[in-house]
Amino acid sequence: MSSISIVKKRHNVYIHLKLAKNETLNLRECDLLEKRQVEEFLPITYAKKDKSIVRYDISGMVSLSQFLRIVVNKSNFIHIVLTIINTLKNTSSRTLYNKNILLNSDYIFVNPTTKQIRMVYIPIANYNAEINAKAFLYELPFKAVFNQTEDCSYVKEYINYFKNSMNFSLFELEKMLEDMEESEKNKPLPHSSKFLGKEEIPLNRTVIQREQNGDNRFFDVEPQKKVMEQAVESYCSTVEETGTTVLGLEECGTTVLSQNTSGNISPTYPVLTRIKTKENIYVDKEEFTIGKSKSADYTIDNNTAVSRLHITLYTRNNDYYVKDNNSTNGTFIDGTQIEPETEVQLKSGQILKLADEEISIQ
Repeated sequence: MSSISIVKKRHNVYIHLKLAKNETLNLRECDLLEKRQVEEFLPITYAKKDKSIVRYDISGMVSLSQFLRIVVNKSNFIHIVLTIINTLKNTSSRTLYNKNILLNSDYIFVNPTTKQIRMVYIPIANYNAEINAKAFLYELPFKAVFNQTEDCSYVKEYINYFKNSMNFSLFELEKMLEDMEESEKNKPLPHSSKFLGKEEIPLNRTVIQREQNGDNRFFDVEPQKKVMEQAVESYCSTVEETGTTVLGLEECGTTVLSQNTSGNISPTYPVLTRIKTKENIYVDKEEFTIGKSKSADYTIDNNTAVSRLHITLYTRNNDYYVKDNNSTNGTFIDGTQIEPETEVQLKSGQILKLADEEISIQ
């Protein structure tokens, strides 16, 4: 059976699909994906010469599982479900097969900025997987944290559709969601938040009740600020580059994250931006060095005022600290120089300056 894994190589994140010995690629399907002719699916960006490995680039995207744990509003949730439904409906018209779609929320990807959704299509001939669209779509709201400023009665309506429908139909579900979407356009924003049309929501909580077994699931609502950028960082940081090759993939210097562990998204690492170049700095481990040396985790080039290993960033329990490593020209936080070899906590919105090189903390 083929294996699918998520790997990080340098600053990019990929899905690697490795075929089993008795499997072969469907070259026609590969061609469609490589030429980006099916916009619903991630394009193939690499195929090994012997066709045993294919790669999809997911840099800058987050899994649907993680995206749903960020506060989701009604519009976003409906958009997600409608996109998945349309993909399932339209696959056959593209001369592709629904059974080759990886219907797993860990392997459906969302661009946090554009909300564009891409699914994984497995281009293997005679692929024998089974998908259960009804069960997958039914489970989605139980994985989500919903926006507490909205009337969330639509969630109950969505769940009740699955509980009360004798014969599940993608077309009926699509029609119900389109009606919800249309009614939302002319609906004023509520002044208080309610869940399922009855129960008041405390200001710092969102609740979903799984009615069939009485299991109440409570979620703390994260602050909206910077959560999208942190989502990308925490997703990328689940795969650490240790120079180890596993699962038999023949690419040295690549660490593979297995499917069973890809949902682990803690700790959350800080999001930094180099102000001069507007380049994001991808912090991906608990001790992260920045300096002009090539051995630093992030190299600041074209600035001789920065020391070789100027600073070290530390992440502990989702708090962030910086230590100046006895640099020549010092390290400053919002214009105030910090003591060398002393850890100082960082906060969102601060400007970290290494000599005259400015880095913003998002």
